[in-house]
Amino acid sequence: MNNPMASILDLIGQTPLVEVTRIDCAPCRLFLKLESANPSGSLKDRPARTMIEAAEADGKLTAGGAIVEATAGNTGLGLALVGARKGYRTLLVVPDKMAREKVLHAKAMGAEVITTRSDVGKGHPDYYQDLAAAIRAGRFREDLYYRLRVVPIHIPPLRERPEDIGLIAQHLLAHIGGRAGRALRLSPDTLKVLEAYSWPGNVRQLENMVEMAVALSGERRTLAPVDFPIPATTAERPMHARGPLVAVPDSGLDYEQTLATIERSILEQALRKTGGNKKAAADMLRLKRTTLSAKVRSLETAACS
Repeated sequence: MNNPMASILDLIGQTPLVEVTRIDCAPCRLFLKLESANPSGSLKDRPARTMIEAAEADGKLTAGGAIVEATAGNTGLGLALVGARKGYRTLLVVPDKMAREKVLHAKAMGAEVITTRSDVGKGHPDYYQDLAAAIRAGRFREDLYYRLRVVPIHIPPLRERPEDIGLIAQHLLAHIGGRAGRALRLSPDTLKVLEAYSWPGNVRQLENMVEMAVALSGERRTLAPVDFPIPATTAERPMHARGPLVAVPDSGLDYEQTLATIERSILEQALRKTGGNKKAAADMLRLKRTTLSAKVRSLETAACS
């Protein structure tokens, strides 16, 4: 019988080594290290222990300290295991797509788990890595988070509820059209196109697309599929097969007014996305700041005349 280990941490790395004998390895010998036999079930126990011990050696982690980690997998489990054994509080910030079994595993080892949205990218305050960084920097109150998080509500992305796309689009259309003094609606074909698209940017992308469609629709009251420059559709079709960017009705349209409407929509979107920062908006549109300012003044003057 082998000598018993003094701590579960002593088992990390002490996984079985098996020689493969039924595969032709030529002059070599092939061995498999069974890392799934580590205490938390993966090889990530090794770097977890190394990181914690390095932080202890540098004085960054002392008695009563806490470990905060953004994780989507086994590294968090390893940190939970080692942190619990060493007496540290372990807080894991994970995206909501993380496997439920791993979340329960981490909680069983004593870790606290904060679940964040997986439909946002880096730079968004709800992105799991950004939220973990805010907690480490002391910019986020964990107690406030837990007070507010009484009944978590998960809202699926648009691609998982296509039946809502038409309702949301009609609502946005009424709001945006109302600002322009126009009563607008979607054609049945347009609704089918919108429901078939995956909307990776969710409702914000749909809102921007509706606003662009209103600008491209000229004087028409019914928006057609061609008014919505959906990226996937455009990218998949050759240039000669694409429809016109602006559909000209048989009755004609006001050329200057249509161009001004499109330009105003583009400028407003850029300014809104940059919080009104003209320098940033100009960079976004590949314009000089003076050029953007002149265009804004010109459109404001035209609107007042």
